[in-house]
Amino acid sequence: MSPFPVFLGLDVGKKRDHAAWVGVTARGLGAGDLPAWETVAGEQAPTGTPYAAVSQHTRALAAAFAAEGAPVLVAVDATGVGAAVVEELRRDPGPAEVLGVTAHAGARVSGVWPDLGVPKGALVGEFNQAARGERFVVDPMLPAAGVLRVQLKAYVEKRAASGRVRFEAARERDHDDMVSAAQLAVYAGAYWWEICRQRVPGRG
Repeated sequence: MSPFPVFLGLDVGKKRDHAAWVGVTARGLGAGDLPAWETVAGEQAPTGTPYAAVSQHTRALAAAFAAEGAPVLVAVDATGVGAAVVEELRRDPGPAEVLGVTAHAGARVSGVWPDLGVPKGALVGEFNQAARGERFVVDPMLPAAGVLRVQLKAYVEKRAASGRVRFEAARERDHDDMVSAAQLAVYAGAYWWEICRQRVPGRG
């Protein structure tokens, strides 16, 4: 049996923020015949890491999983400076397919694969469903596993006076790059899972 694909989420960060990678793969089914995601990558780059170095490390991670026989999909936050990183990765993607995800405040997914506009609520919601259903397991041996767990505890929903809802770290000085990378990875995995489910005869 071929290995499950690896879905690698990349938050490219900013000059004063970390770039982060979280990779997941399905290790079976959880409640409701939905995939149970296990983290297989969890890393954080120092602040100020050049985007070229971020791209290079992304290729290295993808190549390592591909060497084990796993198909790799890299889901990149293409918002803002992330768009340039998507272009850089696609010039030399190596063994991975690159999905550009632009988060927006709307209600529907837009765009055409492999460039999608995804509601922020959908990214957060898909991940929250997995986490609350105990379908997201963090491998404690990963380099930034502790950072991811800390950020998950600090990640909250904020509602402005206008009624607009944002999802971010509880305090401005806190980071949420690892959480963002995890959301991208889980969303990409769930998107793939749903496509596969629809292709099974007798499933609508």
